[in-house]
Amino acid sequence: MSNTTTTPIMVQQSIIPNGYKKTAIGVIPMHWEVKRLGQIGELKNGINKDKDQFGFGFPLINLNDVFEINTDHDKDFSLVNSNEKERENYSLDKGDVLFVRSSVKATGVGLTCVILNDIKDAVYSGFIIRFRDNHYLDLKYKVHCFYDQGFRNRLLAKSTISANININQVALNSLQLPIPPLPEQQKIAEILSTWDEAITITKKCVKKITKRNKGLAQQLLTSKKRLNGFNEKWEVKKIKDFSKEISSKNKEDEDLVVLSCTKYNGLVPSLEYFGRKIYSDNLKTYKIVEKNVFAYATNHIEEGSIGYQSKYEKALISPMYTVFKTEEKINDEFLFKVLKSNTYIQEYQKRMEGSIDRRGGLRWQEFSKIKVSVPSYEEQTAIALALETADQELKSYQTKLEALQLQKKGLMQQLLTGKIIVNVN
Repeated sequence: MSNTTTTPIMVQQSIIPNGYKKTAIGVIPMHWEVKRLGQIGELKNGINKDKDQFGFGFPLINLNDVFEINTDHDKDFSLVNSNEKERENYSLDKGDVLFVRSSVKATGVGLTCVILNDIKDAVYSGFIIRFRDNHYLDLKYKVHCFYDQGFRNRLLAKSTISANININQVALNSLQLPIPPLPEQQKIAEILSTWDEAITITKKCVKKITKRNKGLAQQLLTSKKRLNGFNEKWEVKKIKDFSKEISSKNKEDEDLVVLSCTKYNGLVPSLEYFGRKIYSDNLKTYKIVEKNVFAYATNHIEEGSIGYQSKYEKALISPMYTVFKTEEKINDEFLFKVLKSNTYIQEYQKRMEGSIDRRGGLRWQEFSKIKVSVPSYEEQTAIALALETADQELKSYQTKLEALQLQKKGLMQQLLTGKIIVNVN
């Protein structure tokens, strides 16, 4: 990168490279400073009001707004009945940084957003802490500097755990931040903004293609749009007319991968997805799911938890799942698209609400009565291929987005710690 000069840091046996110094938070360039947040600004908790004071009045920046406000200052905010003094005390000025005070997950606590423009008459909620610095930090630099992994680690080390993970003013005041001179801050922000722009453009593409694919699926799977060369009438069949339930138990205690069914990703390896073991030690009661069969969460299918097993020759799934297989005249990829559509998720919800089965859930006897409009096998295949092609385009943009985000993360770790020193000339 033409605007940067790379200086590698090798801290071994107390050897510090020329031009660097060792500090309490690590090795940084000699001309950088280390300051506590309390030394360079003030922190203040947000406003707290009674329940009946919400829903009218003046703008209120809430917890969810923290994740959007960097890019959208024109959104419709919640309202709170704040008075003039409160709006003065809890104001939001250009350059203010908002910290999330509390989160269920560690990844959420202490996340920040920067107020890029004054928000007139707005206040911020009690779940947020405002940091207002004394012009020590560049506006755009503040968008990035609190996401340095070292700073995040120090923040989490000072957080407390109760029902949620929390950070308070005292802890934030004591957090140390490596600070380059303002010209370097501006150059670092300029470099990182290049990635931000690419990420924003790619996110918009992902959003646009996702919307397009959803509409395309809705039209093709309901025959509102027909592919060229197909005009035969579709047949309406019940699932049981072309499928049968399978309930094969793992009696031999085979050592097979255990799957779970997710709302969006279908069947996934349980250990890999959850990061820990959530299934039973005794797998003899688990059902075997062979390749090319469907499985759904009997008690949670109303969330869209249905999957198609196409990866493993054999795998296992909880006995709480229903497993079924189709006949040869059904293209499983086409059927899977149908059964994962919003129309059918609503159908599952309706049938579960009206179920008289005391065991709960949507069992095979009721599920198999659901009707599906079925075209010829050739048209099913063509529709599945068209939707898969559209999905592949979406996946390519999602992969590009992940790569850009990973590149930016790596670059941040180099720039925000001084491992790469930018040339400001």
